[in-house]
Amino acid sequence: MIDLRSLAIPVLVTLALALPSLAPSRTQDCVDYSEYLHWIVREPPLDDYVLAVTLVGDRAYLANAGVGLVIYDVSDPAAPVHLGTADTPMVARDVVVDGDLAYVADGWGPGFCVVDVSDPTAPTVLGSCGPGASPHIEDLARVDASMVYATDWDDGVRMIDVSDPAAPAVVGTFGTGGYVWGIDAQGSLAYVCDDINGLHIFDTTIAAAPELLASVPMPDYSWDVDAVGDLVYLACHLSGLQIVDTSDPSAPVIIGQLDGIGQVASVHVAGDRAFLSRSGGSSDPKGMVVVDVSTPSAPVLLGVLTTDSHEVLDVEANGEAAFVAADDFGLMVADVSFPQPPPLASSQQFFHPTTGVATNGDYAYVLDSIHGLKIVDILDPLVPVVVDSLAVPGDARDLEIQGDHGYLADGRLRILDLSDPAAPAFIGEVDPFGSTYDVAIAGDHAYLAADDHGLQIIDISTPAAPVEVGAIDPGGSAASVAVHSEVVYLASCFDGMHIIDVGDPTAPSLIETVATDHWSVGVWVHDDLLLMMERDVGLHVYDLATPAAPVLLATLPMPGDAAEIVVDGTLAYVADELAGLQVIDLTDPAAPRLIGSMDTPGYSAMQVALGADVVAIADWTGGFHLAWKQCSLVSVPDDLPTAAITLLAHPNPFNPRIGVAFTLPRGGRTTIDVHDLVGRRLARIADGIYSPGEHRTSWDGRDAAGRALPSGTYLLRLSCAGGVQSRKVTMLR
Repeated sequence: MIDLRSLAIPVLVTLALALPSLAPSRTQDCVDYSEYLHWIVREPPLDDYVLAVTLVGDRAYLANAGVGLVIYDVSDPAAPVHLGTADTPMVARDVVVDGDLAYVADGWGPGFCVVDVSDPTAPTVLGSCGPGASPHIEDLARVDASMVYATDWDDGVRMIDVSDPAAPAVVGTFGTGGYVWGIDAQGSLAYVCDDINGLHIFDTTIAAAPELLASVPMPDYSWDVDAVGDLVYLACHLSGLQIVDTSDPSAPVIIGQLDGIGQVASVHVAGDRAFLSRSGGSSDPKGMVVVDVSTPSAPVLLGVLTTDSHEVLDVEANGEAAFVAADDFGLMVADVSFPQPPPLASSQQFFHPTTGVATNGDYAYVLDSIHGLKIVDILDPLVPVVVDSLAVPGDARDLEIQGDHGYLADGRLRILDLSDPAAPAFIGEVDPFGSTYDVAIAGDHAYLAADDHGLQIIDISTPAAPVEVGAIDPGGSAASVAVHSEVVYLASCFDGMHIIDVGDPTAPSLIETVATDHWSVGVWVHDDLLLMMERDVGLHVYDLATPAAPVLLATLPMPGDAAEIVVDGTLAYVADELAGLQVIDLTDPAAPRLIGSMDTPGYSAMQVALGADVVAIADWTGGFHLAWKQCSLVSVPDDLPTAAITLLAHPNPFNPRIGVAFTLPRGGRTTIDVHDLVGRRLARIADGIYSPGEHRTSWDGRDAAGRALPSGTYLLRLSCAGGVQSRKVTMLR
């Protein structure tokens, strides 16, 4: 065989979707995913759909469908705390907050509620009113001290007098000629989205008698609007973001647009960025889109975070975090302080669907359920080279490698000779009873998850002549299998997780079944940890000190649904289907945390495998990708197990230099940034690898370009391996 490495000619290589400005040099061998756009937490879902979120200071107010108004303390975005719930009569769909009062769009009846939130732990419904016989309230806007406008879908805009919070009353209505969805108000102007007829601007100087000033047709259905100064931002279904200059409200003009970002449903602007919810369609994953709108005439896509198949209906953000109403998935929080996506090392578009990947030294083995197996030289991750391919008769889904042999599940079990890793060859196979799409190897046996036939055990001591020696069908539909110390863990889509004794492979016996509320779709073992994925719930971490009796340590809600997990030391890399690659810190298995993520170019990350410097990813529609590994984490010293992050600044107020002291509970990459109060990063005053303990730096009141900043209040943000800490400081020149 010709060694294509010697030719130095890349075959079928496409560096598509890696942003040129972020293209890494070959000297790069890791990425700190925490410095890029990523999910940081997902709250377990409440009892019903989260349809809207409003952020006021350190509190998030959720319209939670049948549950009502739900209030969270989000002073620490990575750990939202549920404060209280007000059970509104019907279906909470939107919320606006003004002081101690929250106004809730309550769906189909009564339609509108006023809630006292002065005590967020005990919010109380004060009054309600019904806008019509069959109200369909979608959106709200406060237009003056006594009036709230509510969009009533096909009945126009309702004007609701809230001067007496205990007795709100509909005092009038006005229409736009079409279906009304979104509304925002600023000063004496109200901006109304008519999904068919575009944007309408009303003068609300007399709130009970609004006057239409102008209308602007939109290229597509307009569903939501956010007004900031003289600019109005619209979410327009398939035509994306539209930006309208309303400096002359009687003659508004579209000055910028960004389409091709999927089906968008809502828009929120914070500082120089617009955050849009993407409801998705038949081909687009759902999620959140981040756009740079610093130049309104030329908005630029910064990044996308997906939420698998779960609808994203609303987004609110400050400069640090975005809070996402994710329908039946609950509240999700993303770190948006660095919105660019992480850099891919490379990306290859093979025939798809690309279903699996495994690695062996300098080679990756990429599975294609239609066209078989491709062998890729990944010695240089920037220029992977396809060196061979191998036809696979069945539907290739999983490949496990042990020594010089590969074990391929493609409906049956096929065994590969990998003694020459660049030229594998089939040497044996066995056709068990039932379709096999997942395999685990331990010693001389292969353990197969055999669809609706349970567990099947194959003796592979003679690879060229594998023999089935045992089987057990505990029920359900076997989806994934893992083995540890003579115990097999079998994930069943319908029954949970079966724990099976295989001390005698010829006579496996069921120990017990761990029931789950949703589908158990995957199990993986690393050292003495068992990781199990439950669809719509998240990742369960078990202690396997006693293999036959795993103990649940923690559950980490995931943005999507994990299809594959590999562990490298204390880091786990997760193929999280539509949510892409997720990176998890397992330093403390009882408190796993999301470090960062990468939204893969395709629509479903199916499997991951580890190379020397890279993570290999098989994406169902996107092909084969190589991503840089997460830079190593520095472990917590034994003498600082519970130390807290501190961030102090003195003097405060200051002119123009301020001293900054900070304490780190663990060593590692640490940054301190200066932001303005709308979230723009102005300067970085610390950046490096710091040891645990106390450190000092200072800020001279200048931005990154050396320009003196004006008097005002600024935010210092410390980001380190132990978490995030912020402090406001005031400069008086």
